[in-house]
Amino acid sequence: IGSDEGGTRLNILDPVILQGGGLAVQRRLLRTVAETAMGAKLTPRQAKALALAHRRVLRLAEGQGRVPVLEDLVSQVGLVLPQETPDESAHARELLHEAGMEVRYVMEEAILEDLEGLFDGETSKHVQLQKRLTSVDISQLPEDGPAVALVMAVSNVWLMGMLRHQRGMRTSFIAEEGWHLVSGPSGELFRSNSKLSRGLGLSNVAAFHHPGDIPAGSPGEAMLKEAQTIHMFRQDRDEDIEATARMFGLAEGSRELLGSLPQGEHLLKIGTRRELHVRHVRSRTEVDLTNTDSAMLSTGEVPEQELKIA
Repeated sequence: IGSDEGGTRLNILDPVILQGGGLAVQRRLLRTVAETAMGAKLTPRQAKALALAHRRVLRLAEGQGRVPVLEDLVSQVGLVLPQETPDESAHARELLHEAGMEVRYVMEEAILEDLEGLFDGETSKHVQLQKRLTSVDISQLPEDGPAVALVMAVSNVWLMGMLRHQRGMRTSFIAEEGWHLVSGPSGELFRSNSKLSRGLGLSNVAAFHHPGDIPAGSPGEAMLKEAQTIHMFRQDRDEDIEATARMFGLAEGSRELLGSLPQGEHLLKIGTRRELHVRHVRSRTEVDLTNTDSAMLSTGEVPEQELKIA
């Protein structure tokens, strides 16, 4: 996925989301997108303006016999029709219009301009979540903007919608950069969806590189504590060791071990049971399949001694 002309597009208004979760789920995703773009919670008027535009664009697209896209929605945000707000005074409608235009301006710039080619169109035809494995490559997306968090949020809600629509399908949602799943508006959306995962046969797997960066007592920490299976690898920073030990109730000896674990070893904690010291034993084929070092070497090959490290 990349925000350019040749990248993959994800349609936030895709029928898969609507069929699986209904208006409420799709509207919550739209609100997450708007709040991520604005960097703040929507006010009640802004949220109502977005909801009005959502209902209207779905109705218009249905009448035209086509799939609505985000650009359709943005063009409707801020438009307040008297027949849609019969109980509002003229002054209240003007305030609603102004609130909606604030959302519209931000979404036009952040989503339709800065992230052009990512969400501004129908979902690319080659995107099929029904396959055995779907990999969403976000390496070309900027880390300092909303792109990564939004792609993860859209992918997660899309998958949840498909699982609601196709009951009995079991799968996993794996995120290599877990920080985006527990922070900001997209984190709130993911945490809410995670509570429904078990009933849908969905297992959530996420990697966190610096546990110490997650504020104590935050919703992000609460979500990590709910995990039933935790794999803890060596931590080099004291704050990361302390945060990991605190969140998962590690024994004193494990705290010391966490800072000196060699490559290929980790601590495994399942439920409330005491953590176990685990060593990975991989076959030559598994080593080759999981090798991510070759791209960093000029020869494109990993030396034999590196391949043998478990």
